[in-house]
Amino acid sequence: LHGVYVMTASIGFFQASLTLVLLMTPGCLTQDCDTYDILDSLGVFSGRYQGVQVETDRTLGSRVISLSDSSKIEFEPEDVFTSACGGFLTDFCFRVAFKLRERVQKAFYMFTLTNQRSSFVILGISLMTDEVALEYQAKGSSRTRETSFRVNTDQLADGAWHRLQICVTDMQAKLSLDCATTVASSQPLAQREEVDVTGLGFVGRKTKLGGKRRQSAFQGSIADLKVVRYSRQVEDGFCKVGGSTPSSTIAPTTHAVYNVQGNRGEIGPRLVKFSEQTQVCGSSQKGTFWYNTDRSSMKVCDGSAWKCVGLCQCRMKYIELNQRLLTTNASDTELFEIPGKGLFVCVTQYIATKRAVSGSTIIFHMSNGIWSEYQRLESKGGQDCKHFVTNGHHHLAVANLEHEHNNKTVPSEVYRWDSNAGLFKPFASLSAGKARDCDFFCTSATYCFLAIAVYSDGTSILTKSVIYRYHRGTFSRHQEIPTQGGYDVKHFEIDGKHYLAIANAFNGVTTHVDSNIYKWNERSKKFLHHQAVPTVAATDWEFFQVKGDSYLAVANSFNHKPNAPVGEKQHEVDSVIYKFNTSTERFDSFQSLTTYSASKWLYFEVCGDSYLAVANSYDEDSEHDVRSIIYRYEGVEKFVQVRSIATRGAVDWDYIRFGGQDFLSCANSRAGESQIFVLEKTSCCE
Repeated sequence: LHGVYVMTASIGFFQASLTLVLLMTPGCLTQDCDTYDILDSLGVFSGRYQGVQVETDRTLGSRVISLSDSSKIEFEPEDVFTSACGGFLTDFCFRVAFKLRERVQKAFYMFTLTNQRSSFVILGISLMTDEVALEYQAKGSSRTRETSFRVNTDQLADGAWHRLQICVTDMQAKLSLDCATTVASSQPLAQREEVDVTGLGFVGRKTKLGGKRRQSAFQGSIADLKVVRYSRQVEDGFCKVGGSTPSSTIAPTTHAVYNVQGNRGEIGPRLVKFSEQTQVCGSSQKGTFWYNTDRSSMKVCDGSAWKCVGLCQCRMKYIELNQRLLTTNASDTELFEIPGKGLFVCVTQYIATKRAVSGSTIIFHMSNGIWSEYQRLESKGGQDCKHFVTNGHHHLAVANLEHEHNNKTVPSEVYRWDSNAGLFKPFASLSAGKARDCDFFCTSATYCFLAIAVYSDGTSILTKSVIYRYHRGTFSRHQEIPTQGGYDVKHFEIDGKHYLAIANAFNGVTTHVDSNIYKWNERSKKFLHHQAVPTVAATDWEFFQVKGDSYLAVANSFNHKPNAPVGEKQHEVDSVIYKFNTSTERFDSFQSLTTYSASKWLYFEVCGDSYLAVANSYDEDSEHDVRSIIYRYEGVEKFVQVRSIATRGAVDWDYIRFGGQDFLSCANSRAGESQIFVLEKTSCCE
């Protein structure tokens, strides 16, 4: 969008017209330009870097890297801070989670960008014996500036994990350590310019600096290393996950202030920079507009107080990796809350060899902002984990596949939460077949069901999926529905009418098979066939409603058919969004989106906006390193890509809002880890 926006404000006898010229340029649609995850971008967890040990930290429940004198992580900054996003961020926050192995001696450098010819530091973050140092060299200068934060680093060598954030703006730099201490720099970064990214970059590496001073290698472990676009909300949100609160110290920020003089004066915008403490609103400031560039909000002084005006809008701004979870061949993820116990995530795992299958279902729990393993449930090739509540009891249903390529079948399991033991305990075993997915729902107060999508009965994929009725504490078979490689089952309701969509993936010959939608018949108490939908190895259905309209999104994953043209791509397949036609009570095609072996769709809402996330698992070019995509509903433009997330063989997404925070979980079938993300939003006239 490009355009001019005109706003007229009236304050008492005073009336003025203010014209804001806002140039809206297209954002980076193929990459999140607000967050640079250094470790993920460099692939450090692959183990390919010299002297870098990849370890599993049980405290964090994720993989970390251990660095020493022999470690060498060297990279070209342009590969990380891509030109497509305008290079390195001008105002930014540097974030790192680290653990020291020994006391700091000389300087432990965490991260540096250097000039390739001179090895002078352009940007450096280091731990000294009694301080944390930020070094910066302006373009065209041979002199490196240094801003120091007084910190007792001896206390950091305690074998525990610590979190460090340094936020840099053109006003000053500010440090936050372990969410408890925030220190303003003694000298702001005067004449700061954009960081040059044409040299070399290092993580924890020993390299010669200018003059007589030398650095020593970082001695310890690093779990997270990011550069994030600065905003007040990003800065303050550093320690809000899990209920922690940041320090009350306020850092300066940048605002555009538009002064409007009286009836005889002219409208004359001017840009000024000032801190929160200098935001005075009195009679002399009456008619002054204050536009907060960090929060995209506007206020006007009425002579005594700042009042919000119409440009204030809440919107998702960042998707930040919160923590990596140690998993192996994850197949599903489910976020859920148990009142009084907090937030959990269930991750099923499918670990198969040619002859056997294994893989426990892991339940992680978040405490004080940190996720850690809480309980393991023994499962046989778990494919789906579903949390549901009946009569005040919390349950987890796990759909078990056993081995995809043998004739064995094992029951799917239902577990019930034991509040005395604080654990899930076995509750019911359901022998449906080789199960891929399950869904719990009720059509009335007395008719509740657990539907299980069955991929195979052990001998044929032309089998029947099963609907169990839950009544008076027990499950019993209620209905069987013919399926062809049943992969997913989804219940939904439209205008009081209940439907069940089942995804069919394969009929033994081709993946081009119809998936079916069934409608609840109140008289027979059964689901009857309602509509057939053409699909291509359908793996998931997702139902959602936007502005009163109902939609179904199907994930199509694999194009296989007899006599297919040579060279035809099999993993690059369009997935389709269907819209419910209230006149025909059928779903019509609404939008097609190119996906890559799509495994799951997830719908969620943030700030009133509607989002769809697709889990892409594989393509012919990048294999399992294909990125997953988040789309936002934009009305006439339908769903438009707004984020691209680095995943490895992603198979599932889930969303929950807990404690005022929005969380996303992603299950990765590769990379040995799954991910928890936190969604940061723009503030609204705070």
